[in-house]
Amino acid sequence: MKKPLRTNSKKYKANIKKYILDNIDVTDSDKKYVYPNSENAKLHYVLSRFKSEYLHEYNLIRYKGNISKIMEEWLSGLALNFDYYYYDIIQVSKKLHEVDEFTEKYEERIKENWWQHLANEILYLADIKEN
Repeated sequence: MKKPLRTNSKKYKANIKKYILDNIDVTDSDKKYVYPNSENAKLHYVLSRFKSEYLHEYNLIRYKGNISKIMEEWLSGLALNFDYYYYDIIQVSKKLHEVDEFTEKYEERIKENWWQHLANEILYLADIKEN
């Protein structure tokens, strides 16, 4: 069995970035953006929606200022069009890691950490640092 790409490898980072950007649809806001399909427009769209919908004082207190955790909760509520069925998450993960199969233990880890991982990667792409 081929070993999965490490999540900090350049190839994996490129794969997850493409997945994230391909699944962000700014067409409902395309009047705001001159280039709605640009990386900056998509990230701006996500961050502005996140701030207006979920990043408020109550959640900052509840999650002790952990922006990554707050975004994880927001994403897990299906705020954006990312895969959310376990089967689909595993299939996408196989493509991202460029493998045909995972161990059962690795699949469980992927399912448990999917939303957290996406939140961390979005914040990384947007170059937002935790306090």
